[in-house]
Amino acid sequence: MKAVDIARRALQKIEEHKAEKDLLWGGSNAYSALSGHCGMSLGFLGNFEEGKAIMHKGLKNALEVNDLGAMGWIGLCYASLSYGEGAGRETIDHAQTGIKYYEETGVEIFRGYGFALLGAGYYLLGEHEQARTYAQKGLKAQKEVGLAIMAPIGYFYLAAIHSAGGDLQSGRECAEEALRLSQEFNGKAMEGLAWMALGSIEWKADPTHIDVAEADIRKGSSILEEQKLRAYSAQGYLFLGELLVDGGNRDAALESLKKAEALYLEMRVIPQSHWLGRAQEAMGRVEAGSKAT
Repeated sequence: MKAVDIARRALQKIEEHKAEKDLLWGGSNAYSALSGHCGMSLGFLGNFEEGKAIMHKGLKNALEVNDLGAMGWIGLCYASLSYGEGAGRETIDHAQTGIKYYEETGVEIFRGYGFALLGAGYYLLGEHEQARTYAQKGLKAQKEVGLAIMAPIGYFYLAAIHSAGGDLQSGRECAEEALRLSQEFNGKAMEGLAWMALGSIEWKADPTHIDVAEADIRKGSSILEEQKLRAYSAQGYLFLGELLVDGGNRDAALESLKKAEALYLEMRVIPQSHWLGRAQEAMGRVEAGSKAT
């Protein structure tokens, strides 16, 4: 929320002074780089449409001044927003764009994050083998350039990928590492995601731990709700609903899944959103079970 507030005011000042193409920040075009930060943050907050619009302006400006670094950064910001929206193909396309421009500049620091996002995109499409390959490559690259603060998100993606592919042990280890590192770096949003990932894996690995798993998902979701990160607190309702479906608590499951669906519709995610589709599929299972009984 602070990033959006500051970036909006800065972008407005730059526009007022018609300095979109002139001002540099860290060797890159300031207007375009700030557009990436602002748009990605808006995506985390669940305002996908405004986030895309701001990044589109920033990318157009970067293309006009031929700033490859800014193009690469906005590509990764777009990919991160697309993952939150549940748009697998878009996540892949934007991650590939970001990686391409960073490779052309010779700047290595964010390429690892690009490969992690590429893996996340393939996860959304259900292509788990490719997802794991790219996510592992991304995590390795992050470690090689010493960007340890980005490692928690890489482990988070890998936890989801391993779990979806049936390797619950590796998934749990990755979720635990994401949690440990996020707490070490005081990354509250990432900590919330890690708690949710851990909880969603715990009950799959051992159904007798459903109470612990539920508590972990609720803990993570509460952290994300406090920071008003709707794109990810919606996942908390989804994960909790899926757990409650399998735990046989149909009424509570349906309530949680309806909250997830309502949030995704309110945020105007694409109709093909992975997350919206999962929520609606789980609701269908609850309703089908109710009719059967």
